[in-house]
Amino acid sequence: MWIKPEDSIVLQIKAASAGPSDQFKTGVTLRFPRFQAFRDDKDWKTALSISGFIELTAQADHEKKEKKEMIAQQKRRPVTKKKKVMTIQGAEDDNEHTYITRPQSNLFENIPFYVVTDSKSLGLSKHEIERLCKQHGGSIVQSERYSRETVIIADADVIKVVTLKKVGDRDIVKPSWIQACINKHSVLPKEPKYMHYTTETTAEEVKQNVDFYNDSYYNDLNAKELEELLNSMELADPIDYDEINSLRLRLISEYTEPTLGWLFVRSVAYVDFTHLAAKNGLGHAEEGTDSALLSDSQILKFGGAQVVDDFFDETINVIVVDKSNLTRLGRI
Repeated sequence: MWIKPEDSIVLQIKAASAGPSDQFKTGVTLRFPRFQAFRDDKDWKTALSISGFIELTAQADHEKKEKKEMIAQQKRRPVTKKKKVMTIQGAEDDNEHTYITRPQSNLFENIPFYVVTDSKSLGLSKHEIERLCKQHGGSIVQSERYSRETVIIADADVIKVVTLKKVGDRDIVKPSWIQACINKHSVLPKEPKYMHYTTETTAEEVKQNVDFYNDSYYNDLNAKELEELLNSMELADPIDYDEINSLRLRLISEYTEPTLGWLFVRSVAYVDFTHLAAKNGLGHAEEGTDSALLSDSQILKFGGAQVVDDFFDETINVIVVDKSNLTRLGRI
């Protein structure tokens, strides 16, 4: 289906970044795009153009690179190590460094927690995890035998965790579940990604809280979790491009007016980009964004043309040059 540009609406989209892609005619795709607003104040003529988008992406990449360099410089600075304060179990009240836990919510009210290990993935110590539970209404116990409702928290197979696994009658939850509940202001159902160990009796219940791809029915994913989920999915059957091209040529032969998406389907084009000059013996490579040529190249690809980098490809029937830079026209 083709929508005329003048009949199109303009959307405002936010994304994590832009990257190369062979899935789209523009050769670029947005990573984790999110809709923000309809732009009624703009039309297709005043919306961001391809060349403007390329310049904006280049600027964002430059700022990102500068930020990385700044962080790297900060990491190279010497770090002053603080002396670790010794504490005595049971005498915390007499220690001036004892943390005071103030309640922030009743999220975990009436839920006892038995925290067994630290969490390397969250960067939290056992004491910090216990403090999180208490800040949100939970209570801390020192044994799984306190009650059957006790939530056992662990992120590593220490001796105690291995023993609990051998007994096999208690579920063990990762500390990430606590953090997710706090972020969502709700006690979330258990999911496979939150379980360090699941008993046979509850394993099926846990699976019911996610779909076929382990995507949660209750909890939104962040960018990193979405990327991990997509990478874990099995690829669908490969696309048969020969079949698509065969159908396209048959339709072109039956209809006298080709659609815009197939306008250049019979064209093989060479675009005179500056970075291809030295490669093809047409002169020295020159600095430049080639934004105008890049736009032309994307339009050709959108119209079904094949754009090649080899100037001596004998199938070429279209050559595109930049009218503002004709220094290589004689050689071409």
